[in-house]
Amino acid sequence: MTTFQTSVATAATSYGCSYQKDNPDSGVTSAYCICSQGQSTITAALPRNSAGDAIPSGTNSCPYTGWPGTAAIAPTTTLGPASTNIAACQVCAPVVVNEDSCTSIPNCTPQGAVATASIGSSPVNVGTLTGTALYTSVSSALKSICPSVTQTTALTQCSGSATVPNIAYASGDDLATDGELLVTVDISGYNTTQLRDALINSLATSAQQAATGSNCYVPEGSAGIGSPAPNPKDTFCNSAWFYEANYFNPWWRQAADPGPTDFIHATIEFHTVPQSILQFVCDFIDIAIDALAIVEPEFIVADAELEEGINLICQTNEGKESSASTASGSNPDGTA
Repeated sequence: MTTFQTSVATAATSYGCSYQKDNPDSGVTSAYCICSQGQSTITAALPRNSAGDAIPSGTNSCPYTGWPGTAAIAPTTTLGPASTNIAACQVCAPVVVNEDSCTSIPNCTPQGAVATASIGSSPVNVGTLTGTALYTSVSSALKSICPSVTQTTALTQCSGSATVPNIAYASGDDLATDGELLVTVDISGYNTTQLRDALINSLATSAQQAATGSNCYVPEGSAGIGSPAPNPKDTFCNSAWFYEANYFNPWWRQAADPGPTDFIHATIEFHTVPQSILQFVCDFIDIAIDALAIVEPEFIVADAELEEGINLICQTNEGKESSASTASGSNPDGTA
């Protein structure tokens, strides 16, 4: 828990309120008060007169004449004094059962990083290129066209496309081996090689998990027909056409045009597409979230934790969307 220390002298009232100065660089745009009474602690805006001016103007004090507000923290037992977490815009008091009781700092913008991933739209045949082989192929292709960061004056960008050759796929009653997967980055930009790798690993993980479950089939005439566990060589899969990975640094909300600070948006195409009806469904989303949870620590930059894990959105070729988060399996709130 981060504690905010201020060099401004505090002025306590009968209710134990202390003045906290503004800190625009940390997202706190106005001064506020932290008030305590017994085991209750709250944050409160500065008291104001009928004209809306803070009173007394120009002094570092919180001259409340009564308890400011009703949203008090009132734990029966505390484990220590309240502390301020500027990044989360909260003042929290540790209480029993390893829990914190928190109240929000007024006029404060949270500073937490966010990561999102999107999968879906049209189905793309990947033949027998599945599992770890698909992950490795996609990640290697992306790294070949997305260079490491060697400068800090501008975002580093990916360029061009990469081909994964010699993919086996079902073509009618025959097995063809001349399939090619074309991996293309449409838009991109990243500030560090660490974040490039985290974005690429998210994309490759998404592609691997998409080519599972109902997106796989054993074609008619295969030796694996009727087998509860057919040989992987008899199993052919579809993945998705587009993949997006975005990272929002802790200060993205304060930007003039809020949006992702690091991002890679890629598409996958299969050349020599077999003549078969392709479908893409999102029933793999639960295992995809479990897989993305392994990637999540890679997005921790300079100790800036993600606010709510990696948010994943999957869209079928019929336009239906599913969503989940590595934080708790809950739906993302659409922040990004």
